[in-house]
This record gives sequence, C-alpha cells and structure tokens, in this order.
Amino acid sequence: MLSQARNGLIAPQVAALSPAAGGGGMTSIVVTVTTTGAGNYTVPAGYTSMVPESWGSGASGGGGGSSTAPGGGGGGYDTPPAPIAVSAGGIIYYNVAPGVTGNSGNGANGGTSWVNYGTNAQPTSSSTGCAASGGHGGGTGTQAGGVGLLGTSHSGGTSGDGANSKGGGGGGGAGSGGNGGNGVNGGTSSGAGGSAGSPDGGAGGDGSASPNGVAGTAPGGGGGGSWAANGGSSARGQVRFTLT
Repeated sequence: MLSQARNGLIAPQVAALSPAAGGGGMTSIVVTVTTTGAGNYTVPAGYTSMVPESWGSGASGGGGGSSTAPGGGGGGYDTPPAPIAVSAGGIIYYNVAPGVTGNSGNGANGGTSWVNYGTNAQPTSSSTGCAASGGHGGGTGTQAGGVGLLGTSHSGGTSGDGANSKGGGGGGGAGSGGNGGNGVNGGTSSGAGGSAGSPDGGAGGDGSASPNGVAGTAPGGGGGGSWAANGGSSARGQVRFTLT
C-alpha cells in the first residue's frame, strides 16, 4: 500500500499521488509504502526537502530440520542525519523488502529496504537516501538483527536460540525511536518473541515446540523457531519519506 498524509489525515492511494498545490502555506507530505518491491514517487511542485526512513524485513525462524530451531533476527532501521534537498519533478526511488516464508529447514535472512533520491539503486551515501538491512536467519545459535547501513540507525533484535525441544523467539523489528527487543531462548518453555522497537517497529514471533513458529509482525519482526514443524515467517519491511 502507498499512502499519503497531509495534516494528519491518511488516504490510501491506488495510483500515482497527485501533486500538492503550489503557493504559500504548504503542508508537509508523508508517504508510507508497505507494498513490497520497487517503486518511485515524483516530487510535487513547492517541495524542497525530504527526510527518508527505511525498515528492513525480518528473518524467518528455523524449523524442525534445523539444528536448534532459533528464531529469526529482526529488521533494522535507518534515516539520514540531515534532510536531503529535492526539487519539483525529481524522482524518489525506493524498495521495500518482503518477508520470508518459514519452512522446516534453517531460517532465511531478511532483505534490505531503501530510499534513494535521483538514482534507481540502493544508495551508498546518506546524502541521497537511507538503507536498512534485514535480520539474520540460520539453523543454530542466536541470530543477529539487521542494522541501518548509512545514517542514524537502530538495530533489530537478536533472536533467541532453541533448546530442550522448544524453539527460540524471533527478534523484534527496530523502530524509528529505538532498537527491537531480543527474542528469548527456548528451554523449559518456548521462547517469547522480542518486543517491537519504539514507536513503529514490529514484534518478533514466539517460538514453538511442535506447531509452526509464530510469524513476526510488520515492519521487520523475525519469525519464531519451531522444534518439530515450520519456523515462523518473518514480516516485510517498510519505507517512509516526508516532504516539506
């Protein structure tokens, strides 16, 4: 979904967003993209500054075919340290990383979400955009969360490991205000998923003994591990950019 907010009101858009009216008293535009994959947005007339943000996707949890059924790490968060200059007609490119479907084997890594002004590729400098990596997945041991790759960043939570036939919890996705919480190790009971990073990250999924691990929530929550079934699926990433 691509949505636009003006004056605190959010309206879903099914096509390209309409340019804002020119002249004085311009209100800020906040565009949030939750549909996975690549896209772009044309800067309307009257806007000269952009603050982009990105959330990586979580990793899936390990399943019954993995060694210790760990949860998946949570996705990271990134934003540049200063606003980026834009101009009317300029193109903002972006990519939203998808979540990963859990299965009976090792957990799989999440993906990188990014925003880049003027170039249709993942940015290499915070002067043009931002990029946040996905959480790590695997078959044994705790799995690291994703990180911000360029600017001001917060990390996804580390997953819990499984033990004693109990899966580990997935790491929480980072938020714009803080790191995602760490998943809990399995042991006497299955591990709980990590808390969502404040205020807008996703929670990690709980681990499990024999049902499937619990899926993480968007954006960026890692899936819980399952000792004897499929690991939990991870949650997609997200991007957001604010124009003034």
